Amino acid sequence: MCSHCNQSKRTVDHMATRCKKMLGHNYTRRHNEIESNSLNIVEIYKKSKEILTVEMRLDLYIVILNKTYECMLLEYRRRENLNTK
Repeated sequence: MCSHCNQSKRTVDHMATRCKKMLGHNYTRRHNEIESNSLNIVEIYKKSKEILTVEMRLDLYIVILNKTYECMLLEYRRRENLNTK
C-alpha cells in the first residue's frame, strides 16, 4: 500500500504520476526551493528629501541602501570617467 494515499500498491508509476498527495508534496517542495534560491530585487524609490532607498533580497538576506541623488550622480560620473580611460 502507498504510505501517502493508502489506496494503491506502491509502484514507481503510482508514485510518479498517480498519487495525489505525493504530487502535491513534490510541487510544494519544488516551489519552495525556487523561491528560496531566487534572487528577488525590489526597488523602492522615495523622492522625499532626495533619498533613494533600494531594497534587495538576496538569499533571505535583506540589504537596504540609502543614497542621495548627488552621491549617485557622482558615482555615475566616476564610472564614466573610468570607462573612457
